[in-house]
Amino acid sequence: MGPGAFRGTRLVTLALPDALAEIPEEAFKDVSTLIAVTFGSGITAVRARAFYGCSGVTSLDLPDSITELEPEAFASMAGLTSLSIGAGIHAIPGYCFTNAGTDNGVANLTIPGTVASINEGAFYAFGNSGTPTILTIMDGVFTIEAQAFAYSQVIDIDIPGSVTYI
Repeated sequence: MGPGAFRGTRLVTLALPDALAEIPEEAFKDVSTLIAVTFGSGITAVRARAFYGCSGVTSLDLPDSITELEPEAFASMAGLTSLSIGAGIHAIPGYCFTNAGTDNGVANLTIPGTVASINEGAFYAFGNSGTPTILTIMDGVFTIEAQAFAYSQVIDIDIPGSVTYI
């Protein structure tokens, strides 16, 4: 699959095969009709803006096989209400989930301890004021960079002792 392969199409559901290793840049960008994504077990990387603007997706379950995310991979997924981050992800890149969950909000968000770094603006403007987000950062996260949660709807957070840089 090449960059932008399904950009702006009218897909509704998407099941990615186990044989697919990476989702290329802008592969599904602006597919606002997409409501469900199932990741194959062989996917290890999601490139920049791969799902940017997929505003109809409500639930995102990133499997443990994914080890690399690029900036804005899931940005502007306005319909998001549930997000699960797999144990294979060690860094959440800049603006990865910016403006996600802005329609209805994400009530609970857990950053697993396998994520060492939450990079600049990773969750910028995340969530909706009607459904405030309770954020749990697990022990093992070391770095929370500038504006990581700026303008998000987080109302409750416990920062673990493993965090050495904010």
